[in-house]
Formats: sequence, C-alpha cells, structure tokens
Amino acid sequence: MSNPERIPRSDTGIRIALSLLFLLIAGVVELALRVLVGFSLIFALVTGEPPRAAVSGLANRLSAYLYRIYRYLSYNEARAPFPFAEFESVLEPPRWSEETTESELLRRSRGGEEGPGTLED
Repeated sequence: MSNPERIPRSDTGIRIALSLLFLLIAGVVELALRVLVGFSLIFALVTGEPPRAAVSGLANRLSAYLYRIYRYLSYNEARAPFPFAEFESVLEPPRWSEETTESELLRRSRGGEEGPGTLED
C-alpha cells in the first residue's frame, strides 16, 4: 500500500540537515533569551521599572522565532523558518504597560476588573 503523505527520501535528507542546523540555531536563540531575561530581571530590580520596549520587543520576537523552529522540528510546520522564510513577527502583543504592576496583572488574570494591560484570552 502506498501512503499519500509519504515523504520522499531526498526531502527527508534535506529535512534532517535543516533540523540539525535549526537545533544549533535554537540553542543560540535560547541562550540569547536567557541573557535578555537575566538583564530584564536585574534592570527591574535596580530601577524598579520594567525593561524598555526595545528589550521586551526583542525577547518577544525571539520567542516567536523559537516557537517556529520547534514547530518545524516537530513536523507541525512544513515551511522552514528564517533564514529560509521571513523573520517571524510577534505571536501576540505585549501585555505590560508602564502603569500596570505585577500584582494588578495577577488580579486581572483571576477575573478582576478590566483596564490597561489586561490579560486577555
């Protein structure tokens, strides 16, 4: 019997090579995210403010890229991610605003009042 979803061997070889490349890229991206998280935590501790939008925006885009890599590696996506496609935009917008505190976010996520920075489903 022939399986209509069978992958040709030549495509499998290319996919294996790309998967090995993306495993290496994922390691570098994860390291970059760890550094950004560490920087953000130290920045917040020292200044009492959230990190600047550029830092959190970069972390958001790297997270989206890592997500796409793992989808490709797990055969949930056929299209190879960047650099073989456009760099992914963010998956969801930031949910933090300058006036929102961590305790407000927790309260709102448990069904409290609506307002700026509200967590939405």
